[in-house]
Amino acid sequence: MEQLLLHLLTRKRLRAFIDTPSHAVQLIAPTGFGKSTVAVTLARALLNLNDKQLESYPYFRRFTPDKGNIGIETVRDITTFLKLRTTGQGKIRRVIVIESADSMTIEAQNAILKLLEEPPADTVIIMTVSVETHMLSTITSRSQRILLHSPDRQATVTFFVQHGYSEERVATAYLMSGGLVGLMHAILTSDTEHPLVQAIDQAKTILKSDTFERLAMVDEIAKEKQVDQLLFALKQTSQAALTHAASQSGRDAAVRRWHSVLRYVHRAEKLHASSAQPKLLLTDLFLNL
Repeated sequence: MEQLLLHLLTRKRLRAFIDTPSHAVQLIAPTGFGKSTVAVTLARALLNLNDKQLESYPYFRRFTPDKGNIGIETVRDITTFLKLRTTGQGKIRRVIVIESADSMTIEAQNAILKLLEEPPADTVIIMTVSVETHMLSTITSRSQRILLHSPDRQATVTFFVQHGYSEERVATAYLMSGGLVGLMHAILTSDTEHPLVQAIDQAKTILKSDTFERLAMVDEIAKEKQVDQLLFALKQTSQAALTHAASQSGRDAAVRRWHSVLRYVHRAEKLHASSAQPKLLLTDLFLNL
């Protein structure tokens, strides 16, 4: 855990879990935090293995969403994996990581619940969760919960500067990421595979486009069902632009423009939270950007 950038309270809770692990734990934080990295590091600590050893260890598996969710077939694979007899002397000899566990279908969650009711004694199931309300309460009640808190700004900036990035790049990445360490790392390393980096690139394109061009994008964006990620990216991109404009003299018009954009993005977030129809929400937003 020492190599990770973590809030002190988060580090303390993870260490406590390593010392006295339960059969299942939910690592809870927003998308972009870097939960998968924390989960794998936790698995390595529980199994007392290094990176290379974990890659070839037969009783470690990671399960990820397929086409946006985790279905019953994945849970059947997990069930089969749990039937394997483990060897060794360690108290914990098998670890399963379920990434984006909150994307499990109800059928899959009910199947996982049965596993949690009678878990193997030598096994820990680690679930990463972005939206707690998407998890069945019965699963939550049978899992330990660890909230992953973001470290403060100074600690975050210092960490990345010490890893060779310029203060200017780090400051920009901090604004763009909202302080989410995983996303911040993806921005600094130009990880174009990261979904939120892709959303930020899309947000930049939208903000540079005229009204007609934006409206032509609505149908495709609505089909992708990633409105929440796009709204986050629009908010962070606009906030970074506002901060930059406010730091320079003679940019009053730009400041007003970005204040206006943020106001409409915040309104769109509220509408999205109330389950507004995505196409109508995006149309309204794009007309006002």
